[in-house]
Amino acid sequence: PARERRTTAEKICRELEVHTRLEEDLFYPAVRTLDDPKLREMVDESLREHAQIKEQVAGLRAEPKNEELDVHLTGIEQWVQHHVGEEEKEMFPRVEELMPEERRAEIASRMQARKRSRRAAPKGAKKAASAKRTRKPAARATRGRARGARTKSAAPRKARHPKAAPGGGAPRAPPP
Repeated sequence: PARERRTTAEKICRELEVHTRLEEDLFYPAVRTLDDPKLREMVDESLREHAQIKEQVAGLRAEPKNEELDVHLTGIEQWVQHHVGEEEKEMFPRVEELMPEERRAEIASRMQARKRSRRAAPKGAKKAASAKRTRKPAARATRGRARGARTKSAAPRKARHPKAAPGGGAPRAPPP
């Protein structure tokens, strides 16, 4: 059960990373082009909330004790609920008023395509994947023999998680 909880927590973290990256790369820049002061303020606030959510995710990943998972997950859940509530009640209705439906559909389509293609992977993931592809086959074979030459059917090694941001500590509650 502890391993399952950790796996579920990691899935939540990955989904949040993808979601925030899509919003930051595609949705928010499109909203800024509307040049609406109220929307600009909402985007700025949303970006601050994303930073808090990312900090919570880093704290969760850095927490080695399964007993603390619930505390971190609860903090993340509160931030996400707050963020989504504001977007749904305030930002999205305003965007619907000011942005043509065709443009909204185009943005939604681009976000879905990018999510499917996994180009919304966390920053640094592309770099790591690229580095793996550029290694020489001989180097990989040598490393394999040094580790005990695993076969294709062998289970992959457990992924290492990035270090938490400084001051990861206990989750902070979202603003009132």
